[in-house]
Amino acid sequence: SQYNGPLVAGVRGGIWSASCEVDSNELECVQPLLAETNDVGSAFNPKIVAGVNRRLVVWEQLKGGKTEIWANSSSNSGSSWGAPIKVSSNNSGIAYLPHIAATANFSEVVAVWQQDGVWTNRFQVSTGTWGVAQMIGTPNFQNTGAPKIALDATGKGAVVWSQSDGTRHNIYGKPYLGQGAWGTTELVEGHNGGAAINPQIAVSPAAGGGNPVVVWSELDGTRQDIWASQKLPGPGWSAPQLIETDNTFGTATPDVAVDANGNAMAVWGQGDGTRSNILANRYEPVGKLGGQWGFPQLVEFFNGLVGGV
Repeated sequence: SQYNGPLVAGVRGGIWSASCEVDSNELECVQPLLAETNDVGSAFNPKIVAGVNRRLVVWEQLKGGKTEIWANSSSNSGSSWGAPIKVSSNNSGIAYLPHIAATANFSEVVAVWQQDGVWTNRFQVSTGTWGVAQMIGTPNFQNTGAPKIALDATGKGAVVWSQSDGTRHNIYGKPYLGQGAWGTTELVEGHNGGAAINPQIAVSPAAGGGNPVVVWSELDGTRQDIWASQKLPGPGWSAPQLIETDNTFGTATPDVAVDANGNAMAVWGQGDGTRSNILANRYEPVGKLGGQWGFPQLVEFFNGLVGGV
């Protein structure tokens, strides 16, 4: 197997990559390569996707007193890189917190980021070029949180983000229909509790393996809870479900993954009064759980400090 991960390094803060292979259960990496060559300002917060022989990385690039979103691609598993290119809009707002998703064959590669709202751009693997950046939704999105995107094997999926309505933050989602087409922006949760933030999304990598699953952190007035919802086959999302039940101590930012059969696993950090622990809950679309979430379980048993997930 092979892994190619960008590393932040250097005095200026450059984007580097190291192509690695697992040999006899040992990770062996080649000499790191510089994936960006803009020496004007620092480059940071890289996100990478990998396909058959292909790698594509996006990052924040500081230039002219503001950050932009730049990208670079490799067609030989990261042995060399092309020329970096700006993919964000010339909109006056700063662009930051990029995220990217791709199919295994790179038939669909979509990046999203925050820039006075939620923006997106699509990579055309046939030409090796990016399209034109566009805002997702209305032109007045304000106070939006970091967007996240996930795609299945057919190149369809969804993007989710946190957005203020002037009183609190809600979670919004927008289906991606493939070939650069987007569906309608939808409210994922709206039960008017505390601020809902830090959404994470995943979808089965298989074709037709299930609908996107999103988890997020939400304040109940005293502490942060972990909630979840699933994209419905048609319009809308399933009713939000509380997937952790400890009403004593707060939680940390969650994460979620979905396997080829549509089974989801959510993880998060949570204190017990002395230290932070890592907990998990699982969702099965069929079988024992029958389309429901199970019960939170402790997945680590150390007595030291635990960081985020």
